[in-house]
Amino acid sequence: MIKENEKLLNDYLSGRRLSQSSREGYLKAVKNFEQFIGKAVEKADASDFSEWFKRLSRKTYKSKTIWNYGLCLKHLYIYSLEARGLSEDEANLEANKAFKGVPFGDLIKEARRESSDRDKLVTQEELNTLLKTAIHPRVKAIIAVLYESACRKGEILSLRIRDVSFGDTFTEIRVKGKTGERTIPLMFSVPYLRAWLQIHPDRRPEAPLFCSVVKGRVKPLGSSALGMALRLICEKAGIRHIHPHMLRHTRLTELAKSGLGEYQLKSFAGWTPDSRMAARYIHLAGRSHVAAVLEAQGVPIEKIKAEKPQPLLRSEACPNCGGQVGPDMLFCPNCGYILDDTMRGDLQDRREKAQAQLMREVVALKEQMRRLIERLEGAEAQTSSLKDRPKGGSPTAWR
Repeated sequence: MIKENEKLLNDYLSGRRLSQSSREGYLKAVKNFEQFIGKAVEKADASDFSEWFKRLSRKTYKSKTIWNYGLCLKHLYIYSLEARGLSEDEANLEANKAFKGVPFGDLIKEARRESSDRDKLVTQEELNTLLKTAIHPRVKAIIAVLYESACRKGEILSLRIRDVSFGDTFTEIRVKGKTGERTIPLMFSVPYLRAWLQIHPDRRPEAPLFCSVVKGRVKPLGSSALGMALRLICEKAGIRHIHPHMLRHTRLTELAKSGLGEYQLKSFAGWTPDSRMAARYIHLAGRSHVAAVLEAQGVPIEKIKAEKPQPLLRSEACPNCGGQVGPDMLFCPNCGYILDDTMRGDLQDRREKAQAQLMREVVALKEQMRRLIERLEGAEAQTSSLKDRPKGGSPTAWR
């Protein structure tokens, strides 16, 4: 440690009754500053503290950690200024100028969000319940696409039909967001998207992908309408309220856990290159060390990769056509095959009963036709015999 920092730290801590964890926090903060800036805290200026913050932001440090380190450094800096003869007010004013590049307010807000992030993850049971409870194919499709694409609500609601490109293996959607246009691959939500497009009221390429019909006119689905639909579904299903951002948050956390790198995560989520959000998700996932630790303990890398978290939403193969279908779907959107075993068995029973009833009706109809034909033939024979009788005279004339 730099001698000036060591002396400053000892002088500051010796006159205060702090817990051991607090003392260790100050020590870590100073060592961290030395690691990235290599300078004595008391000799640092605004550009040094700003650069220190930028470097930590590019790493996977939690917002709360940066906030704690920054606060420790600021306290030490104020103490060093007071030791040089500045008053308390003057020292605080100078420290505020020196640390203007460290956004303490934003960091603490972000730290509070991070503390509650784990409670905002949607579970597989909740996602399945949402899809099963939603009745309209449009609502099912938008829930599935919101989750798998991890797009912002506004990005999904602004999609047009032309922005969807179906392929044999996967489907792509072209999204226009804050950082420009990006392409998102879809697999698990494709069956729901196909089912919705089959009944879409406007098939033109420029038509909104997710729409509603108001007074006979097709209009893009609004943000409030989507929020209301999700609220009603959650109330009906008896689960907590799940809003669109929770689906995005869950998917991005899932991708971070699966090993997606910071650059790929930024590109997928539509974040700017200098955004700290990707690092936040990677830290939240807490898996950056998992593979290395397991590999060091002798676990084969193939097994480690096989243990990656699986997505909450999974598609299945239709037993009839092999196309993708959702786990809650009753019919295949590709071929119309009935996927529910109970419904298929019930329909088969009804079909057999209907066929048996039809056969009975056919037999009865044939019997009626046979009798009618016999009556007609009898009537024709009687008519023919009447025609053969002699005209006029007494009955003897007939002989």
